[in-house]
Amino acid sequence: MDLTLKEIGTVLSRPVSTGRTGKTVESIVIDSRKVLPGALFVAVKGEKFDGHDFVDQALSKGCIGAVVSRDIRLKLDASAEIFRVDDTIDALNKIAGYYRKKLRFPVIGITGSNGKTTTKEMVAAVLSEKYRVEKTGGNLNNHIGVPLSILSWEENADFGVLELGANHTGEIRNLCRTALPSFGIITNIGKGHIGFFGSEENILKAKTELIDSLPEGSTVFLNGDDPKLRLLKPKKVKIVFFGFSQECSIRPENSGKIKDTGMEMMINKTRISLYMPGTHNLYNAMAAIAVGVNFNVPMDKIKSALENFRSVQNRSEILLKEPFTLINDTYNANPDSMEAAFRAASNIAAGHSRLIAVLGDMFELGRFSKAEHEVVGEKLKKYNFSALFCIGKDMVHTYQAAVKSNIQFAEHFESMEDLISSLIKFIKRGDTVLIKGSRGMQMERASQALVTLRKLKDWGK
Repeated sequence: MDLTLKEIGTVLSRPVSTGRTGKTVESIVIDSRKVLPGALFVAVKGEKFDGHDFVDQALSKGCIGAVVSRDIRLKLDASAEIFRVDDTIDALNKIAGYYRKKLRFPVIGITGSNGKTTTKEMVAAVLSEKYRVEKTGGNLNNHIGVPLSILSWEENADFGVLELGANHTGEIRNLCRTALPSFGIITNIGKGHIGFFGSEENILKAKTELIDSLPEGSTVFLNGDDPKLRLLKPKKVKIVFFGFSQECSIRPENSGKIKDTGMEMMINKTRISLYMPGTHNLYNAMAAIAVGVNFNVPMDKIKSALENFRSVQNRSEILLKEPFTLINDTYNANPDSMEAAFRAASNIAAGHSRLIAVLGDMFELGRFSKAEHEVVGEKLKKYNFSALFCIGKDMVHTYQAAVKSNIQFAEHFESMEDLISSLIKFIKRGDTVLIKGSRGMQMERASQALVTLRKLKDWGK
């Protein structure tokens, strides 16, 4: 990072004390536990902690300055520079926006209802075959994570790949003011966060704020099989569609083959095997291929990047294949990603094993929650699930719908401990188990219990 305290002061319209203007800021952090000497600490007030309570701790570890929004009484006689602002998150974005303008490389912004993080990782992997690439850390895709990601990037990269998330209209536009994306990808338009957006039309409006924020003459990569995205006709940017439809310029020559290890497709006369299940991951890969082709990454390098790619943690992870198959998809859930996971699990089981769903509530659906949870219960039978273990107040509706559809076994639990106990007794060798729910449900606890069970139980032959 090439920023000085003087530059920080200029961005924030705050003067810097004499003798400190030339001091170099080595990093910018909001977590006092991650402070290294030379850092600038931004005191952010969160739901559980207030960064202002940790300014002293940050300074004691070598911070050369702090950004605060209220008066603080320092216990240390520190020589650090204290910038008092009205809003520290706004200040963080202003600093990141200034730094972004200093970066000379293009940034690819990625948004959509599902698949953002996996697509981001795949795009970065493909581009890394030829270029130096910076990317979003983890899924830091909001008004705090985006500026922190940008501020962690080195200036000598060739590309930046940035994930952009939102659950209200206007948020993508605000993130783009900081990120200044050069190119864009929209993975799909679904029902994620529909409780906040109010409708799928508003979701489309929110996601296409990315297109509106791109420079004239840029390129946006769109899922050409998504009925809402396929109808878009932006005037100032070029569209590259990816998908199975005839009008897509990045299109497999087959419909996607299911393999024991994941999925396979033939594209541009190149056979590409993915070590992850589900047609939805073929779409993520196609987005990455579209970007790679656009930026002249050789097809054999694209193939290598994708075939060496592995599932992002808690997303479409096949944790076990013996004595039963365990699909850990516990990072998050919405109606569309639930059905995608059902389809992937059904393809893996292929009618040869019992298919068991272990599900937790889908959050942020608002007034649509009851109906959408009922639809999930109805779709279990469609995808050949024989058993449902579920938890959460809204999963009651899924349970009731599953029972009405005559699923062989269904039970709703009040505690994770009871669910795990019953599941352990139920599961047999050869079963295929899908575990999924919204992040706050912490469904990975069930996955961890089954991984442990494999080691403790005598499964026979």
